[in-house]
Amino acid sequence: MDEAEYCDRIGLIHRGELIVTGTPQRLKTELMQEDILEVLCERPQDAMEEIERIPGINEVALFGKGLHIVVEGAKVTPDAIRSHLDERGYQVVRAEQIVPSLEDVFVSLIEARDRVAQPQQEVRR
Repeated sequence: MDEAEYCDRIGLIHRGELIVTGTPQRLKTELMQEDILEVLCERPQDAMEEIERIPGINEVALFGKGLHIVVEGAKVTPDAIRSHLDERGYQVVRAEQIVPSLEDVFVSLIEARDRVAQPQQEVRR
């Protein structure tokens, strides 16, 4: 999705359906409901399990050499993540709120759609 950052207008497709269109900036600033924290620490794969135990964490994913953490609004701060990991022996290099990537937006949108679709599928059975 890195190339999409340079487009004037993009459309995101999921399961053969166009789910949203707009400029990359609009998609990242207006459509993302959750906050994204970026954490760079030693042993990020191991740190994922620790972070997932924190209340208010919706998702943790490897993103390059770091982690992108989807949180519910301001319930979880970068300082809280840093403190949690430091207490457990992980060396945190950086923890900060960031503007979401288009990949973050896409994942958030399809997960929201799947949450809505899942109960409907249960009823159809």
